[in-house]
Amino acid sequence: KVSGLDNCARMRVDVECGSCSSGTCGGGGKNLCGEEYVLISPGSYLQGSPGDELGRDPDEGPVHTVSITRPFWVARTEVTNSQWSQQFPTAPSLFSTCGNECPVDSVNWYEAVSYLNQLSIAQGLPPCYNLSGCNQQVPGRNLICTNASFNGLACTGYRLPTEGEWEYIARAGSETALPSGPLTNFSCSNPDPSLDSIAWFCGNAAVTYQPCWDSSMEITGSSTCAGTHPVASKSPNDFGLHDMIGNLWEWTN
Repeated sequence: KVSGLDNCARMRVDVECGSCSSGTCGGGGKNLCGEEYVLISPGSYLQGSPGDELGRDPDEGPVHTVSITRPFWVARTEVTNSQWSQQFPTAPSLFSTCGNECPVDSVNWYEAVSYLNQLSIAQGLPPCYNLSGCNQQVPGRNLICTNASFNGLACTGYRLPTEGEWEYIARAGSETALPSGPLTNFSCSNPDPSLDSIAWFCGNAAVTYQPCWDSSMEITGSSTCAGTHPVASKSPNDFGLHDMIGNLWEWTN
């Protein structure tokens, strides 16, 4: 028995977490839609990238301490095409033929928060975002709004993680470029082996379906067709979260 969510998305402490390896469960439960969540505890970590870290961008420093002061729930995986279609009739994904369990892609920020608002409404929770001046009503077709506001971290509906929360859960207690250690090779054609077990990236994301992304510019001499892959098909990090590195870029609040 571990803490989790009941069918009304309220916290409870007697949710069965199912089969667990090594006799322990990392916390979490399922909501009405069957999406699995992990309860993240507060804590402090070093945000940002050291100046000598391989693969860093200039705006990823300086390293500084960030404190997460409240617990929060986060989905174990990226939002799938199947989960998106439960809320909206559109099929926005470029990699649509990847399948229902692949992450929804080609969704902009306004569409991401529209999905979260719809999920909140479907479960009787208050929407966390206010959007107005939108060019259309159906997310997934390049929805753009002139005004957007957030109702704050006290909102009990669904929201995106803050940038600080996202890096906290992506690092999962580590202080290195990867949760499993430092990045030793920044290459697509000769990829770092430590990435293969945890991430879909240019070095291993070849697919046979169409449409796809031509990765020949990244892998010299290759005509590799790359794309997304089903969520949770790579190992999770120490917080039990999948695809925090690789598969798709992710939106923050």
